[in-house]
Amino acid sequence: MVALFVRLKLSLLRRGFGRSGATAAGMVLAYLFALGLTLPAVAGLIFLRQGGPEVVASVTVPLFAMLTVGWLVLPLLFFGVDETLDPGRFALLPVRARTMLPGLVVASFIGAPGIALVLLGVGLVIAWSSTPASLAMAALAVPLGAVTCVLLSRALTTALAGALGRRRARENVAALVAFAGLFLGIGMQVVGRLLSSWVAAAEDPAAGARGVAEFVGWTPFGWAWAAPGDMAQGRYVVGSVRLVLALALAYGLAAWWRWALDRALVTPAAGTGDAEKVHSSAALERLFGTSARGAIAARIVRSWRRDSRAMVQVATLAVFPLLMVAPTLIGTGGGRGDRDQLVGLLSAAPFIAVFAGMVVANSLVLDGTAASLHALVGVRGSDDRWGRALAYLLLVVPVVVLVWGAAVAVNQRWDLAPALGGLTAGLLLASVGGASWASAHFQWPQPPAGGNPFQRNSGGGAAGFMLLIANAVVAAIGSLPVIVLFVLALTGAGWAGPAAAVVGPAVGAAVLWAGCRFGGAALDRRWPEALEAMRRS
Repeated sequence: MVALFVRLKLSLLRRGFGRSGATAAGMVLAYLFALGLTLPAVAGLIFLRQGGPEVVASVTVPLFAMLTVGWLVLPLLFFGVDETLDPGRFALLPVRARTMLPGLVVASFIGAPGIALVLLGVGLVIAWSSTPASLAMAALAVPLGAVTCVLLSRALTTALAGALGRRRARENVAALVAFAGLFLGIGMQVVGRLLSSWVAAAEDPAAGARGVAEFVGWTPFGWAWAAPGDMAQGRYVVGSVRLVLALALAYGLAAWWRWALDRALVTPAAGTGDAEKVHSSAALERLFGTSARGAIAARIVRSWRRDSRAMVQVATLAVFPLLMVAPTLIGTGGGRGDRDQLVGLLSAAPFIAVFAGMVVANSLVLDGTAASLHALVGVRGSDDRWGRALAYLLLVVPVVVLVWGAAVAVNQRWDLAPALGGLTAGLLLASVGGASWASAHFQWPQPPAGGNPFQRNSGGGAAGFMLLIANAVVAAIGSLPVIVLFVLALTGAGWAGPAAAVVGPAVGAAVLWAGCRFGGAALDRRWPEALEAMRRS
């Protein structure tokens, strides 16, 4: 069964490469990006071997523990979990979860995140090859830690999928996971700052780092990663205890996933026809008007309450400012801390503005083949682009204004208010315009409305990565004049701030108009190709 699942995953991966040129290019870029981040880290792990067991443990145990924690929730919010081999598709076959689980675990390592995790594991094993005992333990514990990462993520998503039977439940779960991801991301950064401060404040920083590694090694997320270090330092009993604890954790997660899989295999698929009261949208009609683009904008806004997939994206965008700003307000007390706070707060609003473009870009693929209605009734592509852009600007503008005001007020840098406002406005409008153009060229299948809002497939994730790059490039090029003015304002040029406040919105509006105009024209030409790319196999 393991070989069968691996062949199925490889076949679906090959099919993803052949779906479209954009999807194939996105998948290639995703793998190159993963390798570009992973290979230097692997080289660093191999080089770290020369520092001795204490140095290796001090560095790798906290980092890999944070990797395990991050694997739990953050991929759900920002990337989605690759569910190419959706267990629900096997519900009609005489196969049990006990048989499927090993194959699903192994198949989970086929893909950019899985390959990156495997390469990091290989580098960690090499780092622990200084003694036979640590090498033997690493050969057992490191794969166990990698499997634990996968089990954490898959057990959570499978259990959540079982809780998404009704629309209200999907909304509650989506919001809960979004805010859990928020506090987890903030918590990881806060803990990292506190641990760094602890090490820096210690009389012996090396001893402080060892203390941090020892503390983290006794948490469930560090059991597997700390065991090789114990063996390298002659603490065989402690290393064996940690290995047993890591085995117990993996066994418990596997049992939980098996239970969730058994339920998924006998539970009917979640329906989307919940009988609920439909509220009037008169307020939205007055706001957006009754034109084609106004109707599309109103429908997109309504979908934020009715579609769990859209709710996940909106919740992610809503919590993203806190994820960026909160850690900068912790642990600052003069000198470098104040500079970090200034940089963090001033960059928050522009980053949110750029990130908003990715949310806009996902709007069309969330409709999927249901967007064929636009083509059938003759809705112009430009109206489709403008309607989606207006809806998300209604959501994003208050967020970026709030973050912009907070950044200026906290830092008491009122002199930078015009420049930062112009930069944020320019990036926001240019990002939405870039997304309106790029999303007309890149599409991919999404989970159906009412399905698991955290699910992705291999081709979808890669195409989304391609769209993210295209949108970021368009936004950066379109906002280049205001970026230059903002840099000049930072250096003390008094005239640059007011100039940025004027140039930023003007240039951003021009990019937005061009993105909707030419993106709409591209959509008019390639509606059949777009609908085919969004069709679920």
